[in-house]
Amino acid sequence: MLTMLGALECLTIGFLESDALAAQQAGGVQAGEPKFRLVRSVSGSKGSLQGGQYVIEDPRDSFYIPADTKITVYFEWEGPLGLHHVEGIWKNPDGKVVSLSDVDYQSKQKRFGIYFSVPILENVPTGLWSIEARVDGELAGTHAFQILASPRPASAGPVRVLLAPGEIYKRAMGATVNVEALGPDREAPARGSGLFVADNIILTGFENIDSATNLQVTLTDGGRAEVEGVLMASRTDDWALLKVQAPKTTPLTIAPAKSWQVGDRCFALDEPQDNNRTIADGNITGERNFPEIGERLDLSFGLQPPASGSPLLNEYGEAIGMVVVRSMLPGSKSLDLMRSGIGLAYPGNLYGADSPFRFQGELAIPLTDIQLKSADSPTTPLSQLSSSGQFTPLLAGFENILRGTVARRVIRKGSDWEPVDQKFQYSHADGQIVVFITWRMQNKVKGMASLHLYGLSGLLVATSRPSKFSLSKGQMSYMTYPLDVSKLPAGTYRVDLMMDATPVWRTFIRVVD
Repeated sequence: MLTMLGALECLTIGFLESDALAAQQAGGVQAGEPKFRLVRSVSGSKGSLQGGQYVIEDPRDSFYIPADTKITVYFEWEGPLGLHHVEGIWKNPDGKVVSLSDVDYQSKQKRFGIYFSVPILENVPTGLWSIEARVDGELAGTHAFQILASPRPASAGPVRVLLAPGEIYKRAMGATVNVEALGPDREAPARGSGLFVADNIILTGFENIDSATNLQVTLTDGGRAEVEGVLMASRTDDWALLKVQAPKTTPLTIAPAKSWQVGDRCFALDEPQDNNRTIADGNITGERNFPEIGERLDLSFGLQPPASGSPLLNEYGEAIGMVVVRSMLPGSKSLDLMRSGIGLAYPGNLYGADSPFRFQGELAIPLTDIQLKSADSPTTPLSQLSSSGQFTPLLAGFENILRGTVARRVIRKGSDWEPVDQKFQYSHADGQIVVFITWRMQNKVKGMASLHLYGLSGLLVATSRPSKFSLSKGQMSYMTYPLDVSKLPAGTYRVDLMMDATPVWRTFIRVVD
C-alpha cells in the first residue's frame, strides 16, 4: 500500500518557523480547546524557501498523471512553544491510510509550518485523496486534493507563477503614483498614493482627495498626469477613482475575487521619505467588517502616511487591496491641523479597548469591493463633490481656540471652568453632553457661532441655534454648547463649531445604545 504514492523513504518532511511573528511564551489553554490553529494549508507540485517562508510555487488541488510526478502539501499553524510530536497521514480515495510519518520537533516560535512531499507513481489510484496532520495527537488540519489519469486540460489555464520580492517591487512601482490634494491657495493639505487599475484610471483613498480644489498626480518617472475628474467615489468606504491623461500606464492585474486568505503573505510600498518608496512585506492577519465603513483586511506591518492609497499585492504580483494608513473616520485628517495647537482635544479614545475602530498595524480595502468604471464614463468635478457635502470643509480661524473638548458636564473652579468626564464615546443614557471651547483671540472676531452635527456620509444631521459672538484680540473666553445625544441614532458623528459659514473647530463623537 505504501508504494501507491511512492516508497516511505521518499517522503520528505520539512519544518519552517515564521520570522514574521516574534517568539512568545505559550499561554494557558483551557481543557478541551484546540492548542493549534491552522493558519493555512496549500498543495502543489513544487515548493521552495523564499524570504524566510516556505512557498508552494504552483498552488493547486488537482494533479494529472503522467505530467505531475510529485505532490507537496504545506501546513502552517499557530500554537504553543516547545516539543511537539507531528504526524502526516496520507489517505487514498477509499479513506485508507497508505503512508504515515512521524517526527518530534522543537518549536521556538508561535507560528511554524511543515511541508510533506511524496512522489506520484503511474499506478496510483485516481480520485480524491487527503493528508491529515496531527500535532501532539490533536487533529490539526486536513488537506484534500485529487489525482486524475488524464492530460492537464487547457481549461485549467496557465499555472500562476510566484514572483520574487524584487519583481513584485518593480511591478508595484510601475503602477503607483503620488496624489496631492491642493487647496484654494495651492497649499497641499493632503499627500498620499494611488495605483493604476486600468489605462488612465487611478484608484486612491477618498481621504487623499477630500477638501481639494485641485489634484496633482506625479508618476513614478517624475512626469505629471492631468486629472480630468472623479469617475466614482465613496466617502465612507474611503476610495475614489480618478480619470487621468497619462502617456504610458502599467496597470496592475487585479487578483481573483476572494483569492486571499488570512495568513497569506502580502506586499506593499512604503514611503518613509519623499519620492523614496521601499517594499514592505508581511501577512494578512485578519478580516472584519467595521460599522459604517465596510470590510477591511488587517495587516501585520505599518506604513507611513504618504503610502496611504498604495497597492497591496499577493505573491503573484496581483493587487488584492489598497492600503489605508490614515484614520477610518472620513474627514479626520483635518484634525491634524489642530493637533499642533495647545490643549486641542483629539478623539483618541474612539479607538479605545471597547471601540469598533480599534486596530493595530495597517488596514487594506479589498479591491473586489470597489466597482471599477471605464475611462469613457462621465466624471464629476471636485467642485460638485464639495457643493454636495461629500467633501469636508477646511478649517479656518482655529488659531483663536486654546482648547476644545467634549464632556459630560462643565463645572466652575474659581474664575475658571473645567470639563468633567471628557470622552468621545457616549450612550443614549448620557442624555445631554457639552462641547466646551476656550477662546484666546489672536485677532478680533465677530459673527454668529453655532454647532453643526454631521453623519460620516457628510450630510447635516442637526444644528444649534446661532448666537452672536464678538471678541477682541488678546481676550479669553469660555463657551459651552449643549448637545442632546439621547435620540441620535447609534453611529459616529462629526462635530463642527461654525463661525458664520466657516468651521473653526472640529471633533468626532460616537453614540452607542
